Amino acid sequence: MTVIAALYRRRLARATFACGDGAGGLNFPRVRFVGGVPVWGCATAGGIVQCGTMNADQKQLLQQLATLAIEQEQVIATAESCTGGLIAAALTELAGSSTWFDRGFVTYSNAAKRELLGVSEETLHGPGAVSAATVAEMAQGALSRSGASLTVSVSGVAGPGGGSAEKPVGTVWMAWASRDYGHRTRHFLFTGDRDSIRQQTVTEALRGLVDCILSEPLATPVRH
Repeated sequence: MTVIAALYRRRLARATFACGDGAGGLNFPRVRFVGGVPVWGCATAGGIVQCGTMNADQKQLLQQLATLAIEQEQVIATAESCTGGLIAAALTELAGSSTWFDRGFVTYSNAAKRELLGVSEETLHGPGAVSAATVAEMAQGALSRSGASLTVSVSGVAGPGGGSAEKPVGTVWMAWASRDYGHRTRHFLFTGDRDSIRQQTVTEALRGLVDCILSEPLATPVRH
């Protein structure tokens, strides 16, 4: 047993966790070790299953999104800053998501936004990383650098620090871009702690993807 595995076993012995079993009940999670690496799961009659962290709204939106994406032959990619990959993680919670999910870009730093998504220096030093212009360029960059037909991008101030009078904690900009129809941006001001702000961002990102597939063409043509 590795040192890491031994430490996790000690922590498990000292702590109690609970998570949903998918049927309204609670199970005590257990952990198994694969190559000395802890893999968490919920104990059920069927064995080890993954302990998801999505809330009810997110699960409902994800199911709707998956159905629509398959029906409309849409392929999705994500470009994330403040959520650090949580949207991509939510999309891949559903088995079979490789049918309609292509890839996720986690571009937390300005350098990553420039290098991976092509966000311009002028945008980052003008409106700033948390702005409509930046998320629009992120969404368009994700389109041009992937096999996706629809993308979502997010950048914001999740806190607890980093806020300002102009962009307080909870400020989040999102963009959705379609290869065929264009892009739209939206501003949010969420409340709560860091985790709550990030989870609210995930929910609205999923909702926006659903709306994009259901709605008329987006307002602004995508620059190819």
